[in-house]
Amino acid sequence: MIKDQLEQAVADALSDCRASGALPLAPGADLPAVALESPRDSAQHGDYGTNVALRLAKMLRWPPREVAEVIAETLRGRPGGPPLGASVEVAGAGFLNFRLTMSALGEALARIVREDAGWGRSDAGAGRRILFEFVSANPNAPLSVSHGRGGALGDALAALFESCGHAVRREFYVNDVAGARPLRAFAHAVHVRYQRLALGYELQPGPKEDAADDSGDDGGEGGEYVADIARAILDQDGDRYARLSEADALETIEVRAAGMMAARQRATLEAFGVRFDAWYPESTLHQAGAVAELLDALRAAGHVKEDANGALWLRSTAFGDEQDRVLVRTDGATTYLATDLAYHQNKFARGFDQLVNVWQADHAGYVARTWAGLRALGHDPERLRVVVYQPVRLLKDGQEARASWSASRFAPLDELLGEVGRDAARLFFLLRSSDTPLDFDVDRARRQDAHNPLYSIQSAHVRCCRLLAQGRDLGLSDPAGLSADLSRLTHPDEAALIKKLAELPEAVCEAARACAPYHFVAYIQDLAARFHAYYQAGRRDATRRIVLARDPALSHARLTLVLGVRIVLRNALTLLGISAPEPMRPQPTEPTTAVASAEEKDEEEEEHNQRDNAV
Repeated sequence: MIKDQLEQAVADALSDCRASGALPLAPGADLPAVALESPRDSAQHGDYGTNVALRLAKMLRWPPREVAEVIAETLRGRPGGPPLGASVEVAGAGFLNFRLTMSALGEALARIVREDAGWGRSDAGAGRRILFEFVSANPNAPLSVSHGRGGALGDALAALFESCGHAVRREFYVNDVAGARPLRAFAHAVHVRYQRLALGYELQPGPKEDAADDSGDDGGEGGEYVADIARAILDQDGDRYARLSEADALETIEVRAAGMMAARQRATLEAFGVRFDAWYPESTLHQAGAVAELLDALRAAGHVKEDANGALWLRSTAFGDEQDRVLVRTDGATTYLATDLAYHQNKFARGFDQLVNVWQADHAGYVARTWAGLRALGHDPERLRVVVYQPVRLLKDGQEARASWSASRFAPLDELLGEVGRDAARLFFLLRSSDTPLDFDVDRARRQDAHNPLYSIQSAHVRCCRLLAQGRDLGLSDPAGLSADLSRLTHPDEAALIKKLAELPEAVCEAARACAPYHFVAYIQDLAARFHAYYQAGRRDATRRIVLARDPALSHARLTLVLGVRIVLRNALTLLGISAPEPMRPQPTEPTTAVASAEEKDEEEEEHNQRDNAV
């Protein structure tokens, strides 16, 4: 990566300055970390800049510009000078600015085209094993749009870390313990509806009968899914459970209903493009004795206490929590915290270096107590990173959507997918930081113009594909042959585009380190906008057109740049689980899609360009 090479060169120059005495730094003194940024105005400030000289000046009590001049001279004096043939300048109060040559940028573009689908990947993670746990909804209701945000976040984060060289595993933690309060409430609602159907009549449900869980993960005010499951059980098993006592019927209906709901959740996630390496059942922790072992370990370490009523408490205040937490209730039932700590203990026992949990905001209170429990078990809580995401509010016609759905918090994800499609859902869930509430504008997600960010990004990819096809139709060499004379790319917009393409590996790793996929989405949006502007410049100025039949060599070079843009857009979208469509003719009976609309516009423009450029 260009930025990495420059940062390493500055770091090496600092070490040389200390070794030579050019800067009076103590032999054991820590050198400041070198971080390069991209200035907004590259024409004035260069392609990259760093303030490392200003930070060193404070240590040395020297004027910052003098420190910067020493570093710059050291860089120029190193064998070959600054890497990539970049020039180094001292500016302002003591900033070091670097300008890249078109030759270096041409080499970067050639590498992008050469690596193709591999461009953007790195080995920064050095194979460290990371387990991502996300969604993990109770099997008592359809997945909601809130679960959708968590699914998009978790899947995107896992892909970003994987692309940085980490060994990644994705898990869905299934809360399937029979008799647990959410499942028992759900089973009761299904049983009531099943009895009505078995007896040949059905009444309108009351508010209590369809409330699968009062914990906030219950499907809300709807309940059609309860009737659907009750009807499926009746169709498959007959009315046998209507003749049993409620206790006996619930025992079987709970297992059947939870299994059917889990199957629906899996189908929704499959339609959403979210995959898991494993669905880890909570029940296996109890069956294997893992929960009992956890409690024994905490007792042996003296980190639990028993109250007068027989409840067992974790002394979590000794490990940073605001209050002690119950592990075993007075009736002998273990709490969610106890089984969750056993699950985390199990994760570490499987050899994972890092754990990442993606939790809804209503689970935020569990972060401190989970960290406290890990400390009590002897684990470093820094090995667990929790990404808490805020709720989603669905908007239609500028208003919160309540007509066809119940409260947005409980709106079924599969209904949203039917409205806007998988690609739009995934992108819109990732548009904002996870720590801010998200307004999901359904109307905007369905638009077929530049107001829809998905349209802008995907139409850029379609435009690239069409331009490359046009070049081949005109008999120009295939850019993939890497035979283009890239020195013909001399316009500042072309330099800026190549630099943006070269930043893909850095953008991937930065988004992963910050656990912020929205940073990566912003990178893709910026690239698409720059490419659209580059293309539109050719409509205003004939000399800026990408395909010029009168100048095949220049066209070949520009088409190679277009190929680089297509590669980066495709690789970036693939990382987020979003399709990178190619041109295709919609059938007359099919509704016009965003991609088809962009294709038709491009086709008209390119036919016009071909006529103008005809020799």
